[in-house]
Amino acid sequence: MEVQFEKFLNQLIKSKPDGKILVAISGGVDSIVLAHLMRRCGKAIVWAHCNFGLRAEESDEDETFIRKFADDLHVQLFVKHFETSDYALQNKMSIQMAARELRYSWFQQLAKEQGCDFIAVAHHLDDQIETFFINLFRSSGIRGLSGMQSMNGNIIRPMLFAQRIDIENYANLNRLLFREDSSNSKNNYLRNNIRNQLLPLMYKLIDGSKSGMIQSLDYLSQNEILYKELVCKEMRDLLQIDENIVRIEKAKLLRFGALESILFECLSSYGFKGLQLQSILMALDSEPGATFLSSSHRLTINREWIEIDPVENLEIVTQYIVNKEDNQVSVPVNLKFSYEQNDTEFSLIKSPEIGYFDAEMLLYPFIIRKWKSGDRFIPFGMQGSKLLSDFFIDQHFTKHQKEKIWLLCDADDSILWVIGLRVSDNHKVTDQTKSVLKIQLDL
Repeated sequence: MEVQFEKFLNQLIKSKPDGKILVAISGGVDSIVLAHLMRRCGKAIVWAHCNFGLRAEESDEDETFIRKFADDLHVQLFVKHFETSDYALQNKMSIQMAARELRYSWFQQLAKEQGCDFIAVAHHLDDQIETFFINLFRSSGIRGLSGMQSMNGNIIRPMLFAQRIDIENYANLNRLLFREDSSNSKNNYLRNNIRNQLLPLMYKLIDGSKSGMIQSLDYLSQNEILYKELVCKEMRDLLQIDENIVRIEKAKLLRFGALESILFECLSSYGFKGLQLQSILMALDSEPGATFLSSSHRLTINREWIEIDPVENLEIVTQYIVNKEDNQVSVPVNLKFSYEQNDTEFSLIKSPEIGYFDAEMLLYPFIIRKWKSGDRFIPFGMQGSKLLSDFFIDQHFTKHQKEKIWLLCDADDSILWVIGLRVSDNHKVTDQTKSVLKIQLDL
């Protein structure tokens, strides 16, 4: 294990073989073994531990355990405490995503402060398999299915060659103590369900399935490298850039069999993806003149060319009109409109990404616009109106978060929905409602 580890590590850091390495350590067996191996290699290292405060006393016990481990091995340790739940709530993301964002942001900051050239994390082959299935279920392409890279910028994964059993054997052989995260046994998250239920069943039913998947992941990783090289070559021919204006000749684009894939590669870096990408694809065969906006660019489909302009070159559009016959819009946000009867089969789905309204009370056309000073609305469930600026304060929004908000208003500019956050109480669905307008936000 030590020989394989050092060989794999040296290949990753060959650009700076004597570089300093920040080692992420959580207390679990994976990170404990990584930290121990890194210490034995004699590299210049520091350790970094995140206390996310999510498991009460357990989180603090993890920290105490790691502090003692660092003292025993005479390694410099840095610890950071986070208000993870508050951060997730404020930024409207899952706890897992919040922890990931906080973790890597701090690692990068600390690495810079301590003069570290690399950040080592403890992902291994079993993590790689789990990640494959997560991305498979989330409609990922080859980039997601090929899994984590052993090196991504200054992030290195020097144990990506090893299986979990190899790591556990090393820990036992070296009598290393480690902490068991109680949340790993719970099936609250997709990764835990895959780890604890799907994969054990698959390994039991299909002999050799694990080694087969590991080999397949290696093939996929190599295929992605080849894919990137071929795509880059084609994009050099497709994309013509002239004074910040990007042009794509439609005739060249349409010769590709995998049109959606090449379109994604061409447009994703300009902010066009997901539902909007599909709308662009359908508009290629329509009359010229279709226009799409991302957060940073405008895309216009002309007769022979697709043109992409930076938003700063344009007069900023401050509001958008939605007509009654529209069942979907993609600018400035992706919204789907549908009508349902308020009968015994109808039920409300409680989600900030879905708004329900009494259809007979609405005035068209709708307006999607940014908020302005003095805007008021009645948040669902409240009696009186509230300044939108006060509502944002209650949500602990930053200036940047407020700037990203869009409002859905009816024809008299009455706020129906702070999109993705809260609907107005004015036009809510009641027992008297006959027809319901359902509006769904696609992120």
